[in-house]
Amino acid sequence: MFDKATYVNRRAKLKELVKSGIIILFGNNESPCNFPANGYYPFRQDSSFLYYFGLNRDGLVGVIDIDNDIETLVGNDIDIEDIVWYGSVDSVHDMAESVGVKNTAPMKSLKTICNDAMRQKRRIHFLPPYRHDIKIQ
Repeated sequence: MFDKATYVNRRAKLKELVKSGIIILFGNNESPCNFPANGYYPFRQDSSFLYYFGLNRDGLVGVIDIDNDIETLVGNDIDIEDIVWYGSVDSVHDMAESVGVKNTAPMKSLKTICNDAMRQKRRIHFLPPYRHDIKIQ
């Protein structure tokens, strides 16, 4: 991971190039072999998400609202049952802070963010999803 300023500058350049709307960068999720607790395939973060947000944890989405100059890291904190499997991990807020993002939101808010943008007829920019779970999301 690079220093915070690197990711802040990369996102600033992206906002400058895209000009308006909302940019959604999906991080990858775990790829279980046959059930969610069986993470057979090694985790590999989406390269675009990694480039702009630098975080190598599953279940995260970066939202960049260009018009309102708001960047948000969307994701759920690990709950107490998962600590048995993952151990102690940083909160979504701490991860966001480490890459210069001030706002965080739980994953359930992603739908609201998108619906609000569509209601306001704002353009939503995203890369074509290549994994089934991201296509559903």
